[in-house]
Amino acid sequence: LMEGAGTVALEIAQRLADVDAVIVNVGGGNLAAATAATMAALQPRARVIGVAPANSPVIADSFHARRALVIPPVETVADALAQHETIAFTMTVLWRYLADAWTVDDPTIVSALRMLLEWAHMLAEPSGVACLAGAWTHREALRDQRVVLVVTGANATVAQLQQALAAPPLA
Repeated sequence: LMEGAGTVALEIAQRLADVDAVIVNVGGGNLAAATAATMAALQPRARVIGVAPANSPVIADSFHARRALVIPPVETVADALAQHETIAFTMTVLWRYLADAWTVDDPTIVSALRMLLEWAHMLAEPSGVACLAGAWTHREALRDQRVVLVVTGANATVAQLQQALAAPPLA
């Protein structure tokens, strides 16, 4: 699974030179781990940052604690990213290659979904825009950098889209 997910970073590295940061959604961690390891090999200067929902912080908290934690998730709009425990091998790769792990709250994720719809005319599911929510939250730290967001999944429900359209814009 991780090797397949690494092809995302392979395409990024082949198409874009001098990437400063790649921001990727984090559920179980395989996509983030594969992206981080691949970018380390192909563009070692690029930082890879994982973003998880604040209501399911087990991967981000385990990353920062440098040990595997068990944290039951609570309901989150980014349900495809909800996890309660880590995978040992995945965490080993994340600890070695991931630059940072952030969490974002549900209202920011919903507003990011709205932003993607309005500005880019792209449809993604809430879990797929956690990276955009993270980039927006940390936009000052990313200013003047070449940043790639790995937006995933198009399984948004009508209710989620209605929620996004009713959400305030990111501010």
